[in-house]
Amino acid sequence: MINTMILLIVIVFLLPCIGTSRATLCPLVFAQKDFNITEYAGLWCEAYRHDANEVDTKCKNGTYTVNSNGTMDVLSEGLNKLTGYYSNQGSAIPKRLSEPAAFLIHDKNPTKTVKYNIIQTNYQQYSLIYSCDYVPIIGIRFEHIWFLSRNKTFPEPILDKFKKVLKHIHVESSGIESTPQDC
Repeated sequence: MINTMILLIVIVFLLPCIGTSRATLCPLVFAQKDFNITEYAGLWCEAYRHDANEVDTKCKNGTYTVNSNGTMDVLSEGLNKLTGYYSNQGSAIPKRLSEPAAFLIHDKNPTKTVKYNIIQTNYQQYSLIYSCDYVPIIGIRFEHIWFLSRNKTFPEPILDKFKKVLKHIHVESSGIESTPQDC
């Protein structure tokens, strides 16, 4: 009885802090097939996001550096309203050879692993990233969506295009918000 109450308290109070949830399985998504890790490397600015973990952050960006073994070093930086400047280092490791644009990013501080599926990129301007985790014991999925740009602006036609891509793979885009890049 007490264990059940503790579990309910954790579910009610902590789950809203972990990520955005929906009460269904994660959709089947495929990362971009013709992916070139060398062209993807470099600086990406977060233009839009759907991620409850990044509330009150702005000027978020990531620098990806290719390693000779097919992985990437990742440096994420940004500003948080409460804590100020932050950075996090990690490694992006391909999930499998058959899907070269699907990575697991292992962050070092705080230690966590993030699914990083590059759904679409043209390497020079934009990238659409999707991540989803389903927790079967409570029947909830946690989604994270990022629209990335090589600079601090994001073209409106690409925003509309990405929302259509998400709709096509049965992912809701109404919660996507712009990430301020006014730093």
